[in-house]
Amino acid sequence: MADETDSSISEIGDQESSPVDCSFVIGSGASAITIGAHKSILSRASTIFESMFDCNYKEADASTNIPLPNVSDITDFKIVLDYIYGKKNSLKYLNLKRLKHIAYLADYYWLGKLLTECHDTIVIKAKEEHVSLHDYVQIYEYQRKLRRQITYFKYINDTCIYESAFPYESKELISNTSIYDLEALLFYDLLKKIDSKFKEIERFCLIENYGKIHGLKMDRVALNKIEMVDDSPKAHSEDLNSGNALKEMFDLINFENMTVNEFKMGPDVSELWLVSADEKLRILLSCKRN
Repeated sequence: MADETDSSISEIGDQESSPVDCSFVIGSGASAITIGAHKSILSRASTIFESMFDCNYKEADASTNIPLPNVSDITDFKIVLDYIYGKKNSLKYLNLKRLKHIAYLADYYWLGKLLTECHDTIVIKAKEEHVSLHDYVQIYEYQRKLRRQITYFKYINDTCIYESAFPYESKELISNTSIYDLEALLFYDLLKKIDSKFKEIERFCLIENYGKIHGLKMDRVALNKIEMVDDSPKAHSEDLNSGNALKEMFDLINFENMTVNEFKMGPDVSELWLVSADEKLRILLSCKRN
């Protein structure tokens, strides 16, 4: 007896032999490419497609070619369609750029299993070749949401190849905009991950930049100390959005490990790190001499 998966694939095969009743357009003008599909198959695979083909939308009209402005390569969309139709492609032979775009499409169309398979393959490839910090942040974000730990990445520096859990320099991290797109809890978790890699003043700059970008203020009482015990981004999302996130991030910093000059140029003049004048003086007197 065939299992449910085999039965589903068999049914898809039967439906596939019927005429297509929708078509998608990738590109524009003379270079535009049209590809046909079956509404019933797409709707079963994704609630996004199901909503798209609702009678209240123009996409429900069989005579309408549906433009896909978010698809940059017909090959990537064909791989997504093959997955929906039960024709599995081996993702391991695809390059990182293509995998990222397919993962984006899988996320866009709520194809969870394909999205997970793409990211699993991306992580494997990231361990085999150097990845940019932007790619790292994307991989890190998805892996943490799946409650997985990132082990290491290849990092190429001149002629040497290193293996590191976080193979990036502080200047690159501070100036890279992708890290500031992380949700507060994931950003907080990353700060703990790089705890021993950067100077206290560098981590302070990271937090201050994040606070400014997201409009965080130290103007509310922290309800609970944020910990990644649960590892679930939902576990503390309410607290993090209530205004205490910035305080919890600053609490990770040992200000007394800064030099006097670092403290004077950073925390002492910060508009976000709000503590009493007495506390600032106490810390300043405990800072390292320059």
